[in-house]
Amino acid sequence: MAMTTGVLIPLYTYPTDSTWATVKQTKRAYPAVPILAVVNPDDGVGRSQNGDYAQGIPALREAGVVVLGYVDTSYAQREISQVEAEMDLFQSWYHVDGVFFDQAASQPGQEDYYSTLTRHALSHGMSLTVANPGTRAPSYVGTAKLLVTYEHAGLPAFSSLSGLPGGRKNYAAIAYGVQAIDASWLAEAERYLGYIYITDKGMPNPYDALPSYFGTLVAKLSQG
Repeated sequence: MAMTTGVLIPLYTYPTDSTWATVKQTKRAYPAVPILAVVNPDDGVGRSQNGDYAQGIPALREAGVVVLGYVDTSYAQREISQVEAEMDLFQSWYHVDGVFFDQAASQPGQEDYYSTLTRHALSHGMSLTVANPGTRAPSYVGTAKLLVTYEHAGLPAFSSLSGLPGGRKNYAAIAYGVQAIDASWLAEAERYLGYIYITDKGMPNPYDALPSYFGTLVAKLSQG
């Protein structure tokens, strides 16, 4: 049976915001659709444990949502030891399922950096790493479990998604400023992507709310 394309949510809202409840409710309504939620307490893990996140993250996980902690890698310019320490705090304070490496490198040459971080995550109780170069970065396939190959305004052209090595399970795309779901685009995109996030929200912060059509997006993915 083919894997159902899932949703990768940059859930950059506070745990008491209604968006967290909506994500939980939607996951329970469509349990077959994988949902990954990236949480970002304070531009990363922050300096101390936040009680609202410590309560909110387990509630997401209990609903079946896979929770990833946000870590900025500054295009592989941050010291690996710094990133690993932040990952360890995410695991210690919040028991996340994995890590989201933002500002990931896309030019060849830093593959070992992300492979090292992924090995650290997997050996310290986490099951998933996602790297976000936001563009095609074929040499980085396999350095994280999932690669965000597109993060821009508007839907990606299929030419930017096709021909990537390793199959759809390796890839995600994030598109903002998309005013309505294009069902035909979505059906075709599922051939190339393991995870999708589309939102009608736009800059300067497209991730401070869920898309108005979030429930419809998950429902359409559940239909395969």
